[in-house]
Amino acid sequence: MAEKQTQTKSERVQAIADLEELIATSRWFEEQLREARTTYSLTLAGLEAARSVTDVLHEVQAARVRPEMTAAISALESARRKSRISLIRADLAEGSSLTRVANAWGTSRQLISRYLRDTEEPVE
Repeated sequence: MAEKQTQTKSERVQAIADLEELIATSRWFEEQLREARTTYSLTLAGLEAARSVTDVLHEVQAARVRPEMTAAISALESARRKSRISLIRADLAEGSSLTRVANAWGTSRQLISRYLRDTEEPVE
């Protein structure tokens, strides 16, 4: 019984940590998105002013902004996945069934099972 409570608490602590990481990552993502939006607006203005595409892209530093935005998208998706898995694990550790977890997420039991199967640590 004590072992089950320890596992439940551990899963909950991990879910909280992963949610905090997701929130921090989403803030960084928002900053990157704002910067990209500014770049897109400047690009549009340059093109509407009939300037050369190459000149505009150099001026707005598109070669720098594009990989930064790609990295931000990747980091956000990674944090979302990590958080989703830890929340599912915490819910299961608290005694929820796969069906109940799936209903809470608006998805199927099969997808919940696949999420868990695709992780490195086994779920009991």
